[in-house]
Amino acid sequence: MSIQYKNKITGDVYLLETACRVQIGDKWVDGIVYSNTNKLREVFVRTKNDFFKYFEEVINEDAL
Repeated sequence: MSIQYKNKITGDVYLLETACRVQIGDKWVDGIVYSNTNKLREVFVRTKNDFFKYFEEVINEDAL
C-alpha cells in the first residue's frame, strides 16, 4: 500500500515512493522521492524538510 500525500497549495495527490539522499552543494541531506498519481511516469525529488513543509498525508477514512 502506497502512502498518499496532498500538496497543500495545489491539492494534487502524490504517492510517496521512497526515502533517498540528495546532494545540496557540498552536503548530503535526507530526501523524498514521490510520483504524481495521475502521471506515474513523473517522478520528483525534494529534501525531506521541503517535502513535509508543502505536503500533508491523505488519510483514508475507510481504513479507520
